[in-house]
Amino acid sequence: MRNLYRRKKKPLARGVVLLSILLLPWALLAQNPRGALRGTVQDVSGGRIAAAKVVVQARESTLQREATTDDRGEFRIEDLIPGIYHVTANANGFRAVSSDANVTISTVRDITVTMTPASVQQSVTVQGQVASITTEPVNTASAVQQAAISAHDLITIPLPARSFANIAYLAPGTEPVEPSDPTKARITEIGRAHV
Repeated sequence: MRNLYRRKKKPLARGVVLLSILLLPWALLAQNPRGALRGTVQDVSGGRIAAAKVVVQARESTLQREATTDDRGEFRIEDLIPGIYHVTANANGFRAVSSDANVTISTVRDITVTMTPASVQQSVTVQGQVASITTEPVNTASAVQQAAISAHDLITIPLPARSFANIAYLAPGTEPVEPSDPTKARITEIGRAHV
């Protein structure tokens, strides 16, 4: 009887392994290894600028993409390899502006480009480092928030006990949730902050 039981388990285990191997390529396709930039081009008063040319140049390679804003002053550049890009915008009657933007895996980075009129004699030099974790404002009207925590953040930011829960606190809108079991003394769950 014992031998018969063992024989029935082997085909089932083989079937599970075969099914896992067949489904693995589909699971890998679910991950998008690229990112995108989406944004608006506006003047200093917030008015949108149509037909502005937006050029993104990868800092680490020769990859360059261009887009033109639509009637609402919006643009979108898809299929970008993760990394830092130099973004330049030009429009008739306005000074060219440029800045750096960080594109991460499977995310769409929102940016707003503000242009000044060309007739104004003004020079602004902005120097700085690309912000880590996230540079998008927290949208309190949406239940979906996204944040990218890079390897650089994990190395440079001190994390007590190096726990995954402490890493989750780096994302905006997260807060600790106490366990319902009073015998457990540590935090075991992450929840959304109530705004």
